Amino acid sequence: MLRDRGELKDWFESAEIRVEAAVFGLALYLFIVHTSIASERSFLNRDMLKDRNLVVGTLSMLLIGIPLYGSMALLPTLLQGLLGYPVLTTGPVMVPRGIGSMIGMLLVTSLSGLIEGRLIIPAGLVLTIIAMWQMTVPPAIFGTPD
Repeated sequence: MLRDRGELKDWFESAEIRVEAAVFGLALYLFIVHTSIASERSFLNRDMLKDRNLVVGTLSMLLIGIPLYGSMALLPTLLQGLLGYPVLTTGPVMVPRGIGSMIGMLLVTSLSGLIEGRLIIPAGLVLTIIAMWQMTVPPAIFGTPD
């Protein structure tokens, strides 16, 4: 909520934003304290972090997810605000991204039993990089906005 309404509410000049930020800070503090205390009922099992594959996979998803989902949230605003696309054009422009994700998930599911994961992951990363690069150029099929 803070991220979406900050500009409308004038960021930290608003009491609502300050309360939401304080709640977030308190929740983050409690999470860190609770997970750092060595107890049997810890929220996060720190022994999981000893598994190198889990740590590498988690960091990879973090580094891939930030630009991937960040661009998904910002692209409609870019298309409508800066490029002047109407709302009814912005939707179809975003459709190939969803269709590509769906096809990719289906392919990976069927290929995971046949091909080792160490080969599928780099191929997926390369395809993601190519797709995101292609998204930097407005599609010509919809023409230029008036």
